[in-house]
Amino acid sequence: MPIYKYLNESRIQSLENATLRATQASAVNDPFELKPFFRTIFTAERLHRTLALENLEGKLVDVVYAKLPTPLRNKLSENDVAILLQRKEIRQGLEETSQAFEAEASNLLPDWSTRFRNVLFETLECNVGIVSFTNDPLSTLMWAHYAGDHKGFVIEFDETHPFFDRRRTPEDEFFHLRPVNYRLPACKYESLEDLDGVALLCTKQACWDYEQESRILIPLDNTGASSPDLVHLITFPRDCVRSVILGHRASATLENDIRQVLSHAPEYTHVNLHRASIDLSNGSIVISAVQIR
Repeated sequence: MPIYKYLNESRIQSLENATLRATQASAVNDPFELKPFFRTIFTAERLHRTLALENLEGKLVDVVYAKLPTPLRNKLSENDVAILLQRKEIRQGLEETSQAFEAEASNLLPDWSTRFRNVLFETLECNVGIVSFTNDPLSTLMWAHYAGDHKGFVIEFDETHPFFDRRRTPEDEFFHLRPVNYRLPACKYESLEDLDGVALLCTKQACWDYEQESRILIPLDNTGASSPDLVHLITFPRDCVRSVILGHRASATLENDIRQVLSHAPEYTHVNLHRASIDLSNGSIVISAVQIR
């Protein structure tokens, strides 16, 4: 199945140099990009389970034993410490301490959640690049928004090419093509635990569903990446290009320039050139082949 990249007429170097921009979230036109809303880091129920004394006992024994002075630690085993911690007066003190800490943590949780949310979003904005594609080369809106009001062009790629699946492990969130999931703005997540890789990295509001987006995520070198003006480029193999489609308002100059690029690069000898036009009888865009040579 082919996928497509809409480009402005000034972006012919993308075709010539075989490069695409990996755009950080702070530089894209969706202000909600990589910012799924979750109410809290974790729920009160999860906080209680985490801090419940019965769930801490194993770790508590290790911590207490490690803190004992060496002479005393040489005389006691970890099992001895575990038995001591079961004494009624000690256990009561631990329970009270655990409950007091849970109460204090509950009070601080909203502030912690806000701070963590901001840090997470800032980290994603600076360190993750998005390379966007679409499944639809006939979208009037896409031609208008991303191809300079139909004056630009579209590159058609072969989705089955190995370039589009270079994940390093089965769980890798990067280096492979994945579809975007579209959700209503009212769909919010209760806690950070509810977010997986798709929810965090590949979800947009439903108003963007006309884009039919698929994307590749790239980890960025964070040196200076906080600036939205910093351009990060990735190189694609030219043999994964199948065709180039000129917009129906594309100039003769752009057509000639693209012809030159396709003619002079041996790796592009297989690439077809097409031009989009508008069909007034049914209000649609149609694509026709153009002779390159």
